[in-house]
Amino acid sequence: MTEEEKIDRTPVAKDIWCWSTKEKAFTWHVVVNHDAQGYVDRVQCKVSKVIHKYKRLAKSKAAPKTTATRSLVRKVGGSASSRVSSATPTSSAALEDVWFRSLKKWGEKPVPKFDPKVSFDIDDVLEHVSFGKGVVQKRRDNKIEVLFRAGIKVLPSAK
Repeated sequence: MTEEEKIDRTPVAKDIWCWSTKEKAFTWHVVVNHDAQGYVDRVQCKVSKVIHKYKRLAKSKAAPKTTATRSLVRKVGGSASSRVSSATPTSSAALEDVWFRSLKKWGEKPVPKFDPKVSFDIDDVLEHVSFGKGVVQKRRDNKIEVLFRAGIKVLPSAK
């Protein structure tokens, strides 16, 4: 297996050096998704936080040499064992995965703007001015817990 094929099969949540469409340069990314053959499909830029299609390295471009050992495991809250499916995900990677799948499940339906006077149900998607798109996780009296890409936020809501 060549070095290029090894890079293309980098596991999810590991770092990879590739072309950033937003930065227009080679930067470190985190592998987000693989295609059906097991090759890297989508990555998230560590600089701009944009998720985009993986751009394979040119043969002349190699990952930068670092003097210190670089930890390739993404350090997010919790250990690897806490990432195993549970009722409520604890790591930010697991939360982001739940957020992404929920938005994908919502599909092309219109996304309403957040308004504290409007009642939202569990699994509803809403658009917040500051936090962006979010998915309602829980309802408590006049409050809702909404999962945004940045994390879970408690917002006021009509009963």
